[in-house]
Amino acid sequence: MSSGQIIKELPTNEEGKIVFTEIIIVDSIDKNELFRRAKIFFVEYYKSANYVIQLEDVENATLIGKASSRFSVSGGMGVYLPLNLNYTLKIQAKEGRYKYEIYDLIFSGTYGDAPAENAFDEKLYYKKKNKPNKYYKQYLDNTLEVTTNLISSLKKSMSSESLKKSDW
Repeated sequence: MSSGQIIKELPTNEEGKIVFTEIIIVDSIDKNELFRRAKIFFVEYYKSANYVIQLEDVENATLIGKASSRFSVSGGMGVYLPLNLNYTLKIQAKEGRYKYEIYDLIFSGTYGDAPAENAFDEKLYYKKKNKPNKYYKQYLDNTLEVTTNLISSLKKSMSSESLKKSDW
C-alpha cells in the first residue's frame, strides 16, 4: 500500500484508502423493498450476479459483491495495455435509506495486481510543476468513469418506480 497522500480527486476514508460512499434517503421505502431493489440491481448490472455476489445477508439487508471493469490505457507508441479495475461493492438497506460503498480498488493487468492507492499517490501521480503523469491520468479518468456509471446506475435502480411489484 502507498504510504503517501492520495490525490484530491478521489475520496478516501480515515485510513487513506479510496472509498466511494454515500447514504441515500428514499422516503417511505422500507428496508425489505430496498434490499430487493439492490438484489435486482446486481442481477441487471452484472453479467453473472451469482458470480459477483459474495454475501447476501437478508436479515441485515446487506449485499456485498466483487466485480471488475475492463479498460485500456495508452502505453505510448500506439501500444494499449488492457487493465481491469477490480472492486468491492457493498449495499446496506435500512428503513427509508440505503448506503453504498465501493472499495478495495485494485488494478489488474499484464504486470500483476496493485492497489489503486499506489497509482494515485500524489508523489507518483504528479510530475514537475504539479502536472499529472499522462499514464496515471488515464487510470484516474477510467476509474472515475467506472465508478460514476456504477453509482448512477445504482441510484436509478434503487429509486425506480418500475422496480415495484406489479399487479399484472
